[in-house]
Amino acid sequence: MNNNKNKNKNKKCCIYARCSSPRQEDFLLHTQLQIDDCKKMAKHRKLEVKDIFMDNKHAVKPNSRPNFEIMLKRIKSGEFDFVICDTLDRLFCNDSDSIKLCRLFRQGSLRPIITTEGEFSPSCDTFPLCPSKKSAKCNIE
Repeated sequence: MNNNKNKNKNKKCCIYARCSSPRQEDFLLHTQLQIDDCKKMAKHRKLEVKDIFMDNKHAVKPNSRPNFEIMLKRIKSGEFDFVICDTLDRLFCNDSDSIKLCRLFRQGSLRPIITTEGEFSPSCDTFPLCPSKKSAKCNIE
C-alpha cells in the first residue's frame, strides 16, 4: 500500500478555487470544475474535505480575495492540515499572499499544497509567486 495514502489518513483539508472572470456563468462553471478535480485528489489521498473556499477576483492585488483571507485564518487556527487547489496560480500570484503562505509553512500550520501538478512543499527560500516568476526570497521573522 502507498505510504502517502496511509500518512494522510484522517487528515483535514480545504479546497480553494478561484476564477477571475467577470461573467457569473464562467465563474460558476470554472470553479465547479476546479472543485470536482480537487475532491478527486482528496479522495485519492484519503483526505477529509472540511470546507471549500471560492473567490471571483484577480490575485494580482494583495488582500483582494476575502475568502482566501478567511481560509488563511482557519489554517492558522489548525482547522486544516492541507490545502488543495487545481493549480498554484489559482491559490496565489502576488508577493503578499506568497509571504502569508510562507509564514504558515514556517509556523508548521500548513503541510504541502496539493495540486493537479503534484504536491508542493516549499522551503521559504524558493517560494513561487506565480507561473511567470520562478521563485522569491521569503524574508520573514
